[in-house]
Amino acid sequence: MLKTLYSRHGGAVTGRAAVILSVVMVVTGIFSLSAAKYVGLLNLASVTDNGYTVRRLTGAQTAEAFVNEVKKGIAPYDHVKYKGTDERGGYVAEIEHAFYVNIEVDDKTIPALAAGITVAELLERECVELGMYDELNYPADTVVFEGMDIIVSRVEYRSETRTQIVPYETVYEDTPTLKIGDTKVMQAGVDGTSDVIITDKYVDGRWDSSNVEYVSVTEPVNEIIARGTALADPVSKRQGNFTLENGIPTEYEYVLYGKATAYTARDNHGTYSGRPLIIGSVAVDPEVIPFGSELYIVSRDGTHVYGYAIASDTGDLTQAGVLVDCFMGRTDEYYGDACRWGAQFCDVYVLKEGNNSVIWRDGFVS
Repeated sequence: MLKTLYSRHGGAVTGRAAVILSVVMVVTGIFSLSAAKYVGLLNLASVTDNGYTVRRLTGAQTAEAFVNEVKKGIAPYDHVKYKGTDERGGYVAEIEHAFYVNIEVDDKTIPALAAGITVAELLERECVELGMYDELNYPADTVVFEGMDIIVSRVEYRSETRTQIVPYETVYEDTPTLKIGDTKVMQAGVDGTSDVIITDKYVDGRWDSSNVEYVSVTEPVNEIIARGTALADPVSKRQGNFTLENGIPTEYEYVLYGKATAYTARDNHGTYSGRPLIIGSVAVDPEVIPFGSELYIVSRDGTHVYGYAIASDTGDLTQAGVLVDCFMGRTDEYYGDACRWGAQFCDVYVLKEGNNSVIWRDGFVS
């Protein structure tokens, strides 16, 4: 065109032809500059696919833009892995082709193509919703890999509050106040209760395990049964601080052998030592057995047991050949018992010797 214009005007470009020539040159110059600028912005990048690396020009100015550019040429579930830049500053990426991953959920298997995403992302993509307690066999942030089987377990918890019985225990306590073979319930047993929350875990509708949480407990009351250790039923039911083995005290200071008689008294009678006159009080010769001595009295043949006693009273005993005279109770109630006792030859075990103290009515102890 320029050549034609030039020849028509005798080799000189003037007038209207000159204007046209100038416009053409300006447009040509602008195009050249733009092309040069565009070519300067292109980057040489590397993309590896199935082990083969291809170098390509890209106009992407960011790594994200470059990855999106590469994604346009791959299958929907393939993954572009950005690996940084090379020594020249060019972007480097690798294409990971999608593979099948099995999702086992709700008694069915879902084959899904995936690459380069996490378990959680894949489940979301496949519209598999997880309940609050559902469990996965892989952590949710695990990146999927070829051959992976993702198992979704549907978990449900069912809680129930129940009251359970806590049975009482039976405790036996030996006592010298009962004969061997006899027992007596000293305290009735009472079952306790325990309120518990039992939470059953179900996985995919099937029971898996249970958890028991105790929330309140009423303690049981043990049953206490007294078990006799005396050779015969003792007259005195005073306990004392001693134990029997085969009907004989296991510990004592000494033992005396002699006649043991029995007596009763009417109301308002006391003792010479000032101690109360109750069953378990015996009269003694204080020169033989001091007042305040703790005794255990049993016949030599074991058929009669007076039991635990305190040397409290005295009388004309020695001259009558009596070692101890055992108080049986009020006359109108226990006279018959005293007669049946009569006189027995007994072993008198001195569990603890007294000091012959006399307790006066004003409380003074000599």
